[in-house]
Amino acid sequence: MELVNGPATPNGLLSETAAVVTAPVSDAVDLERMIARGLPGDLHRRLDALVGEWTVDKKTYIALGTLHTPKIWVAKSVWKWLDDTGGRFIREELTGELAGGPYYRLGILGYSGMDDRYEWNTLDNLVSTMMTYKGEEGTGGEEVISIGGVFTDPGVLGESYVGKKIPMRTVFTFRSADEVVVEIKFTPPGEPERIADQGVYHRVRG
Repeated sequence: MELVNGPATPNGLLSETAAVVTAPVSDAVDLERMIARGLPGDLHRRLDALVGEWTVDKKTYIALGTLHTPKIWVAKSVWKWLDDTGGRFIREELTGELAGGPYYRLGILGYSGMDDRYEWNTLDNLVSTMMTYKGEEGTGGEEVISIGGVFTDPGVLGESYVGKKIPMRTVFTFRSADEVVVEIKFTPPGEPERIADQGVYHRVRG
């Protein structure tokens, strides 16, 4: 964008007609190429390994547990492709009993071909914060999927952390076709990274 100067008004400002703003002409959109860049590929198909029903052995190291005495509980997880997205995004619904009542978490996982990274969003019935994670660009082909983000703590780390920005990571480790480990890690300000939650997923067969 270019600003062309004109004569000044008595108060030292340009008059409306004296300022001429020009903008570059946009390139023509090649719809076919644009769509092709968004087609799912091998790094989307990698997520087929998550499809199905799982029993999850959970250890929660925050809120209800500590680093030395985690809260141990069991959840159920179901992963399905969102068919209406054409194989671009996969959904997890995780349910269980936690804090004396039902727990529900919805997650949406996808791969950004333009950024060569995985992206992950979760929401649950305990907090009003949507957790948003984006991996580092160029990491899509790595064996372990590590996806980072930042959230504003509502108090899951303790009252002294309320309102603070907490860097976080979700890490997916595929041990076998029937076992996947998903870990959530937090890095509080001025502190080393710590594990917040671990889920060992065991595929339900038959």
